[in-house]
Amino acid sequence: MKSVDANAINHVSDTARYVALLRAQESDRPDALFRDPWARRLAGYPAEAMVQKFSSPRFDSRIMAVRTKILDDLVLSLVRENKLDTVLNLGSGLDTRVFRLELPSSLRWVEADLPRMIAYKRDLLKGETPPCEWETKAVDLSESQARKDFFKEIQIKSQRTLVITEGLLMYLTDIQVQQLADDLLHTPSVQFWLTDLLTPQQLRWVKKRMGDFAKTNVHFAPPEGPEYFRHLGWKPLAFRSFADEARRLHRESNWYRYGRLFSPLLPKWWEGERQNGIALLGRLHPGTL
Repeated sequence: MKSVDANAINHVSDTARYVALLRAQESDRPDALFRDPWARRLAGYPAEAMVQKFSSPRFDSRIMAVRTKILDDLVLSLVRENKLDTVLNLGSGLDTRVFRLELPSSLRWVEADLPRMIAYKRDLLKGETPPCEWETKAVDLSESQARKDFFKEIQIKSQRTLVITEGLLMYLTDIQVQQLADDLLHTPSVQFWLTDLLTPQQLRWVKKRMGDFAKTNVHFAPPEGPEYFRHLGWKPLAFRSFADEARRLHRESNWYRYGRLFSPLLPKWWEGERQNGIALLGRLHPGTL
């Protein structure tokens, strides 16, 4: 039997702990892009060992800080400017935005993830009070019928919904992403969709660094970027490149810095790096299915 390394990533829940610890590390900085007082508690001790094991924890920390900040800002602006009544966070992991952000009390924030992740998170956050209504749902989003039933439940109480799939799509196959996109399209209240996207070259890098777990579980990295979703009924409305935003937010790694400096010599490679980021999608035909 193959042994399991307790300090490595062996399950998607391990990645949630790892991401939480990276948020904690950003929060410790005097110039932090955000503050997450719950992150270290949620990460737990195993995440510390994971960070030490990986070859580029500083790079991961900077990119995670940038990803978190981009999504924080987009969520707040979308909620405020579009009169959204529901935020649906799919594959929510150990995210704490519902506690960290200044959200309107009228907002309904719903998180969905695997049963053990939801139970773990609710237990560690017992006694904490978010500024808005907070609901959690234990559901395997890879199961088609369970996902459809869940979206029907969401629709009953929602008029204008934002969906977040931070760190989720990479674990799905093309077919599963297409099915998810179709299910969201047939949930009338869903108006906007925020997601991070890998490029094929980033996918190869992730598989190399994360080993057997990634080789088996990480799949989705569309060469077309956000345009991939257009034929599925979702129009790209905005895109924030991690490389560009890292420079703007003073979190540029040496990898991105050297890439930018040498971009005239490697334009295709650098443009590929700049396609790794956050996409905002909207219905291609608003108000219709």
